[in-house]
Amino acid sequence: MHGLWPANRVISDPRGCLDKTNQKTIDIGNFPLDLKEELDKVWPDLLVYEKSRLINIAFWDEQWKAHGSCSNMDIIDFFKLSLSIYKKIGSLKEVLGKEGYSPGPQSHVEKQKIVDIIKKHTDGKASPRIKCEKHDGKTYLHEIQVCVDKTENHNYTNCRTPDLIDCEKDVYFP
Repeated sequence: MHGLWPANRVISDPRGCLDKTNQKTIDIGNFPLDLKEELDKVWPDLLVYEKSRLINIAFWDEQWKAHGSCSNMDIIDFFKLSLSIYKKIGSLKEVLGKEGYSPGPQSHVEKQKIVDIIKKHTDGKASPRIKCEKHDGKTYLHEIQVCVDKTENHNYTNCRTPDLIDCEKDVYFP
């Protein structure tokens, strides 16, 4: 899981909505223990190899300031909602694995197949937004965004365009 990014009708990815003079930072001491443990499990900082809650807290704080601050929610509710939405579909790596696609240096998949798989696992209700990155002449799957609406149930919905960002027909699944 990378994050929960609130959107509105005007801006699809608002950022940094806190007043710079009054930026609320995460006080992990106020988080319930089960929330901390679950965040460590499903929302770690994957760019840092050292497994440490302190590293994760810095990442969560960054996510809160960049995106959560635009949600009109308090910090704990923002993270609880993020986990609740994550649990609806689970790890997208596992979802692709259930369909026979496992990550690896030679593993590649058609981008449309990724869209079809995600749509299948959201009861046919959501076309995801897929982001790719190019390295050494190959296009790699970088991110799959699954969108939900603002209703109490957070129903799946189609993501805003563009649906495919920097993706070729086939993408590698690292």
